[in-house]
Amino acid sequence: MKLAVKFRLMVFAVMAIIFGILFYLQGVLHNEAITEELNDRASTVANVLASSVQKAFVENKFDELNHSVENVGKQKEIAFIVVFDNVGTKISVYHDTLLIPAETRTLLFANEKQLSQILLKYNLNKIRVPIIDEGHLWGNITLIFDQSSIKSQLDGSRNYSLYLFILGIIAVIVATIFLTRYISVPLEKLQVGVDKISEGDLDVKVLINRNDEIGNLASAFNKMSTSINEMIRELSEKNKALSDATSRLGWLSRIASQVGEGVIVTDLGGIITFVNNAWIKIHGYSDEDFVGKHISTFFTKNQFETEFLPLTEKVITNEQFSGEVFHLHADGHAFPTESTATLLKDKSGNNIGIIQIAIDITQRKENEYQLIIQREKAEESNRLKSSFLANMSHELRTPMFGILGYSEILMESEEDAAKKIMMETIFQSGTRLLETLNLILDLSKIEADKVEIKLDDVDIVNTVEDAIRLFAKAAENKGLKLEFNSKPDNLVIKIDERLLRESLSNLINNAIKYTNVGSINVQLDIADLQNKKCAVIKVSDTGIGIPENSKHLIFEEFRQVSEGFNRSFEGTGLGLSITKKFIEKMNGTITVESEVGVGSVFTLSFPIEESENQITSLRKEKPAIDVYEETNLKSTLPAILVVENDEINQSIIKLYLKKKYEVEIVSTGEDGIAKVNEKKYDAIMMDINLGRGMNGLEAAQTIRKISGYEATPIIAVTAFAMTGDKLEFLSKGCTHYIAKPFSKVDILTLLKSIVK
Repeated sequence: MKLAVKFRLMVFAVMAIIFGILFYLQGVLHNEAITEELNDRASTVANVLASSVQKAFVENKFDELNHSVENVGKQKEIAFIVVFDNVGTKISVYHDTLLIPAETRTLLFANEKQLSQILLKYNLNKIRVPIIDEGHLWGNITLIFDQSSIKSQLDGSRNYSLYLFILGIIAVIVATIFLTRYISVPLEKLQVGVDKISEGDLDVKVLINRNDEIGNLASAFNKMSTSINEMIRELSEKNKALSDATSRLGWLSRIASQVGEGVIVTDLGGIITFVNNAWIKIHGYSDEDFVGKHISTFFTKNQFETEFLPLTEKVITNEQFSGEVFHLHADGHAFPTESTATLLKDKSGNNIGIIQIAIDITQRKENEYQLIIQREKAEESNRLKSSFLANMSHELRTPMFGILGYSEILMESEEDAAKKIMMETIFQSGTRLLETLNLILDLSKIEADKVEIKLDDVDIVNTVEDAIRLFAKAAENKGLKLEFNSKPDNLVIKIDERLLRESLSNLINNAIKYTNVGSINVQLDIADLQNKKCAVIKVSDTGIGIPENSKHLIFEEFRQVSEGFNRSFEGTGLGLSITKKFIEKMNGTITVESEVGVGSVFTLSFPIEESENQITSLRKEKPAIDVYEETNLKSTLPAILVVENDEINQSIIKLYLKKKYEVEIVSTGEDGIAKVNEKKYDAIMMDINLGRGMNGLEAAQTIRKISGYEATPIIAVTAFAMTGDKLEFLSKGCTHYIAKPFSKVDILTLLKSIVK
C-alpha cells in the first residue's frame, strides 16, 4: 500500500474518531441544553406561582391559585402542572389534553418506571422545583413540559453546527489529499531513484526544487547517490588493486617458497603470517604448518630475549636490521644465521608487521674458523720467515762486514798486482753476495707490503748524480763510458729518494753487467705524457739487447732472458721486478725498448705536481766529498766512541777511521755509558746486538739522559736491516742508521756530514 493512501486513511480515521466524539458531545450538550432550558422555565413558573400559593395557604384563596395555574398552563410547552404543599398534599392540578391523552393522565402519578416510559413515549420531560418565597418553603411544583418545540429549536442549532462540521471535514479531506500529494509525489520520485540505484543505475538524480525538508532530503539523496557512485568506483579500483595485489602476493609467495633463503613474516606481536619452505627446512622441520604460531618457536628463551626482541626494537626504530642472529634448530642446538629484518607498512604508513630473511651460515662460520686457523698458521709462518730472514740477514751481514772490510783495506795497501787482483775479486764477490741478500730482503718486504714509502720534495738531479757516481769505478773497470745529461739544472718532485736510488742502481748495474763495449748514458728531462707534466729518466746502454719475445719476462720475479744451465749472466732475476714495484709505489712507470745487438733503453717517468715544479736555470754544483782528505785544521781529531762486541768489526771500523778520527772502542753498553761519563765524544757508533747485558738501544736511551749528550749523534751500526728496524732505532735514542756491511766511503761520508 502506498504511503499516500496510508496517510489519507490515517487522516480519515482520525477525522472519523473526532467526528464521532464531537457528535457524541453534541448530543450530550443538546440534552443538557434542553434540560437547562426546561429547568429555567420551571423555575420561572415556580416563581410566578409562589405568591399565589402563599395566598392560597394564608388567605385560603385556592381559586385564585387554580386560576394562576391554569393561566400558566396555557403556555404551549407545558403539558401538566401539579402543585404540592410543603407536606406533599396536592393542592392544584392542570393538564393539557392535547399534549397528554386522557388514558395516560392517571399514569402520571404512577411509579417512576411507568412515568419514564410515558415521558419517553410522548416526548415529555418532568421537572420538579421548590416554591420558595421570602426564604420560606411553601411547597413544590411538578411540571411536565412538551420538549418538542425546544428540541426543535436546539436541533436547528445542532444541525447548523453539524453542517459546518461536515464542511470542515470536507476541507480537511481536500487539504489532506493536496498535502499527501505534496508530500508523496517527491517521495515517490525518491523511491524511483532508490529503485534505480538498487538496479545499478548510479547516475540517477532526483529533481525536486524545494527549499523545505523534502528538498533537503532530495539534495542529500543526490549527494548520497554521487558519494555511492564514487565509493563504488573507488571500491572497484580497490578491488582491482586488491585482486592485483592478491595475484602478486600469490606470485611472491610462490617465489618466496622456492628461494633458498628462509623467509618469515610476522605481525608486530610475533604471530607468524607466512613462512616459506626454506625457513622450515633450515630449522630442521618437515611440512609442519607454523602460520598462526609465535615466532619464539624458533628461539630459546634466552635467544628470544637477548637477540630477537632487540632485533624487533631495532627494526621498529630504524625500519631495518642486518646482522648475525642465533636460531633454535628442531633438534635443540643453536645455529648462526645471517638475518635481515625489514618493517612492513600499509599504504597509510602504519606498521603492520616484520619480514625476516635468514641464511644458515653454519658452514660459513666453520669455513671462517678454518680460515682463521689457516691465517694464524700463515701469520706464524710469516713470523717465522721474518724471524729467519732477520736472523739470516744479521748472521750474513756480520761476517760479510769482515770479508768486505778487510778486502777493501787490503786492496788499499797491497802493492803486488796479482794479490791486489785477488783482493778485488774477494771484494766483488762479497759485494755480489750482499746485493743478492739485499734483493731477497727487498722482495720479502714487498711481499709483506712493508716497504716504507716516504715521499718528500727531492732534487732528483742530485739523486741521479749520486747513483751514477757509485758506478763510475765499475764502468771504468770494464772500459765503458758512463755519462749523465740533464736538461733541467734542478728538478724537485715528491719522491722517496732511497727507493729511487735503489731503482737507478739496479738499472745502471744491469746496464754495466750486460754491456761489454760502448757506453751507458743516463738522461733527465721533462715531458708531457698523457696531458700531464712528468720527470723522465732514461738509462740507455749499447749492450746485448733483449729479444722481443722476452721483454715480458724481465719484470717477473726470478725470471731472466737466459735461464737454466746455459745462462750467460749470473743473477737472481729479482732486480728489475723489485725496481718495477718500487717505481709503481712512487706513482711512476717504467718501460723498456730494446733491440738485440744494439742495446736497451729503460724509461722512468714520475708525475710533477705544480707545487713541485721547481726548476732553476742556474745549476748548483754539488761539492765533491773527499772522504780520504786528511784533516789538519784541528790540533785534535774528532772523538768517536765505538760500542761493538764483535772483534772483527771493531778492527775494521778502527782501520776505516784511524786516520781521520780519534777512536775508542768498548764491547758492552755498560762500558759505553761509563766512557761517556768520563769524556765528551763528538759521535757514538752503537751496535744494537751487544750480546749479554744491556743492548744498544738501552745504552743509547741511557746516554741521552747524561748531561751534554742530549743531542750528540748516535749512529745505529747494526746488521738488523729488516723492515721497520731503522724507524725503531731512530725512535729510541739513535739519530742515524747504517747497516752492516758498509764500505769505508759509506761510513766516512756519514761521519763527515754529522761531525763538524
